[in-house]
Amino acid sequence: MYRTVAIVVLGCPKNEVDAEVLAGMLVAKGFDIVEDTEQADVVILFTCGFIQSAVEESLEAVLKVAQSNKNIIVTGCLPSRYSVSDLITNLPEVDKFFGTYDFREIPEYLQGKPTEYRNSKYIYSSLDPRQFSNRDFAYIKISEGCSNSCSFCTIPAIKGGVLSRRENDICDEIRRVVDYGIKEVIFVSQNSGDYGRDSNFQTDLKKLIEKVLDIDGLEWLRLLYLYPDFIDDDFLELTQHQKFCKYLDIPIQHIDDKILTLMNRKTSQRDIITKIEKIKRFDPSIFIRTTILLGFPGEDDNAFEKLIKFIKEYQFYNLGCFTYSKEDGTKAAKIKPQVPEKLKRERYKAIMSAQRKIVNKINKGLVGKVFRTNVSGYFEETELLLKGRTYFQSPDIDGVTLINRGTLEKAGFYDVKITDFKDYDLVGEIIHQPIKSESVI
Repeated sequence: MYRTVAIVVLGCPKNEVDAEVLAGMLVAKGFDIVEDTEQADVVILFTCGFIQSAVEESLEAVLKVAQSNKNIIVTGCLPSRYSVSDLITNLPEVDKFFGTYDFREIPEYLQGKPTEYRNSKYIYSSLDPRQFSNRDFAYIKISEGCSNSCSFCTIPAIKGGVLSRRENDICDEIRRVVDYGIKEVIFVSQNSGDYGRDSNFQTDLKKLIEKVLDIDGLEWLRLLYLYPDFIDDDFLELTQHQKFCKYLDIPIQHIDDKILTLMNRKTSQRDIITKIEKIKRFDPSIFIRTTILLGFPGEDDNAFEKLIKFIKEYQFYNLGCFTYSKEDGTKAAKIKPQVPEKLKRERYKAIMSAQRKIVNKINKGLVGKVFRTNVSGYFEETELLLKGRTYFQSPDIDGVTLINRGTLEKAGFYDVKITDFKDYDLVGEIIHQPIKSESVI
């Protein structure tokens, strides 16, 4: 009989959410959750299969755990992307595979009840217990899957089309999060703007946001994965609510029309620029994070130069940069010519060099300003510094604010004056007297 369980999470925040839900279900069934895989009777791995490097990382994690002769369960994207029969043949170390949507059946399996691989489409419910991590925020999954069919992406094949959670279910979960003591929630999905489209728009993201902003005790709502086509005047009005983090994560992937068409993106250079300029005119204090994909098949020097010129002109404070990965089963894998790996790396270095200069310039303008900051406690590397995040710093993907002056009575929200910066991180001091926080650059 299994008693102790270790959960290893790879990949995106959506896997983190599923792992916390599974942990809660296991605890409710009497299992003990341990961090050390060596101390566990069984190890459960939430894997990523989005791109080949993630697949390789997942396989390496399985083999590493297998060295300890542990009982191993694998769930997440890996068993949803590949044939389970092939995985059973190639990974005999694994005792059981569960699809992305089937992790809720794992407690029954550990209790000896028969289960089958189904990968049925079902998102966890707010009625499912969730073991929240000891962090100053909580990810809230609002939907799964994606219906966009970008030519480079494996997600629709792995998770299917968009599947939205009910509004009330999401709000109930957020109330539990707030009751637990977490005051910042972050919406995650494949494309947040698609929320509700599978319900024939009986609900949508704007209606959901309005309900969430009314929840007592919530301090910050942060939104990730919002495509440009969703942004309109009504949505921008919502960003003015005091609980809404003025931080929009808008993945554009590229700016060259030819590349955007080959990617099967539902937008154009003109659309992207129009939306960005619209946001900046509406409220200059809104920080925009974007993501770009370099080295897509057909990206010639002209397309790349257009992209880097765009980055320099519009100056995003937060930018994620990735190089294209050729994935079997995607339309992009058949597009020619493919860009050589060496050229991808060169273009990546050029983009990141330009981005460092942009961030350095913006950071200089932030010195002397005061921002409301979610201060979580001591910095991991030293107790001489506290660590927090401003509204334009999302956890895990952006920089942080290091605090070298001021005392922390308890974790929470404080006004912090920016005094310096280091690379992508800010340095500041806690202001104890009442002071109006600034939010413009």
